[in-house]
Amino acid sequence: MTKNRLEKLEEFQKHTVERLDRIIELVEKLCALNVSDQLLNECVAPDGTPRTAESCASIVEESFQAGLCLSQEMEEAHRGFRYSRDEFFIDDEDEDDEPHLNIPSRFSD
Repeated sequence: MTKNRLEKLEEFQKHTVERLDRIIELVEKLCALNVSDQLLNECVAPDGTPRTAESCASIVEESFQAGLCLSQEMEEAHRGFRYSRDEFFIDDEDEDDEPHLNIPSRFSD
């Protein structure tokens, strides 16, 4: 029995969502490992004295906030670059910023 295009697309979407869920799980584990590593590194001051839990948490929080600020600055710089690029190539209508959806041939009739 041959599946119609809609069933094939739904199957492809379901498989893609399952893979994205797995990727999210792995990213969450990486984030947890990074925080754990930073906590381990920060639990002892450079002079060798132990730090309190509150002090370690404060350092990790400040580091996280700094990372968010850097990420926001990078996004703003990227938007500025895209704006400049779009202004420079104003007549080029063949290009767009969004990637095209390429469905594998097994999902076509």
